[in-house]
Amino acid sequence: GYVFVAQDVRGRYASEGRLSPLLQEGEDGYDTIAWAVAQPWSNGKAGTTGASYLAMDQFSAAALRPPGLTAMYAAVGTMDYYHSAAWKGGVQSTGWPVWLAFSASTSRYAKDHPDIGGKLDALVKDPSNWLRLPVKQRQEVFRDFPDQLQAYRDYLEHPEFDAYWRQLGYYPAARIAEMPDVPVL
Repeated sequence: GYVFVAQDVRGRYASEGRLSPLLQEGEDGYDTIAWAVAQPWSNGKAGTTGASYLAMDQFSAAALRPPGLTAMYAAVGTMDYYHSAAWKGGVQSTGWPVWLAFSASTSRYAKDHPDIGGKLDALVKDPSNWLRLPVKQRQEVFRDFPDQLQAYRDYLEHPEFDAYWRQLGYYPAARIAEMPDVPVL
């Protein structure tokens, strides 16, 4: 008795567009929810679901108050990416560069170039040697992936909780008062 709609992040899997991690998902989520509740098969109500990155996407979309949003299942996601993950306790995360490598491995470019995609898959499975490299060398893995390279450089250029980290996608906590009053698990 329900319809499930899945949306890929821009630039990953079958999705077109350019990846800008966490920064476009609020508006994209809003658009998808608004589209879904307007369909003839819809009863006008939508719930969202997802864990980690997908939980953060839900919080960003909710802050924009999409019509028909009635419930959310947001597992293991944060509303403050800088303090909870990116630079937790002021220490640079190893998770963000590994996620960027994973996002590159699931891009259309990697799919079209399996030799490169395969190397990234191996790196994601065991990133220990890669993470030991100096930053300049570590960036080389993103040579064919300009979106991930830019996201990694942005990350490194913003070690402080500045305006970059206060953007909606990284910091939906700043807009919690704007979120609709819906049940969230």
